Amino acid sequence: MSNEGAKAFIERMNRDGAFRMRVLSEKTTEDRMKMIRAAGFDCTAKEIGLASAEISDDAAAGASGGGNFMFDYFIS
Repeated sequence: MSNEGAKAFIERMNRDGAFRMRVLSEKTTEDRMKMIRAAGFDCTAKEIGLASAEISDDAAAGASGGGNFMFDYFIS
């Protein structure tokens, strides 16, 4: 489990609309996490939430490359 894996997942969610739709089409957070792990991302839902908040904070501070994936919409 890693913060790097969570950040990589968020980056993929931001750049790959088809992947994002597949993940979000899963009914439960547990099913989404199974799909995320199957896609090769080694992270937990908590790590995704923390990384999402960190990226959002960086974007709010004017850092370049800030993501737009919203973790609140990810969890059920």
